[in-house]
Amino acid sequence: MDVGAFFLFGCRRVCQESHRRQACRAALTSGRRARPARCLRMLLVCTALTAVAAKPKKHGGGSASKAHWKKESECAKSICKDFHTDENDDCLAACVSQSCHAEVYAADPLEPGEVDRERQTKFNGCVKREQDEEKKQKAQEKRDARNR
Repeated sequence: MDVGAFFLFGCRRVCQESHRRQACRAALTSGRRARPARCLRMLLVCTALTAVAAKPKKHGGGSASKAHWKKESECAKSICKDFHTDENDDCLAACVSQSCHAEVYAADPLEPGEVDRERQTKFNGCVKREQDEEKKQKAQEKRDARNR
């Protein structure tokens, strides 16, 4: 059971217990049922706290393909291993794709530790296009080999 569900379950139990106590008090004093306003407030607070405790969804973020990530990992373990992980972005980019690195970073190379999201996005797009072209070529070669 995740933290949010566990928290909501606990809040529900507290709310039910609170409601039972209110109902008993009201029945003893006035003979009518207690209003669940306190219970509703407690439920709203618990729901809000559960939403805050939930993990944020990751949309986009890493636009690098799995193959790109694998290549970066290989480069980090071999060619770029002498650089600190916070300062190896330029080395990794050059290792993953020389042509895309030249296209995106040649005019203004990354400094150690520099983060440039705009150029990183362009680089990732370039690498993705390269990978797509390679896949198309391989698929075409397979088709040609079958047709022979």
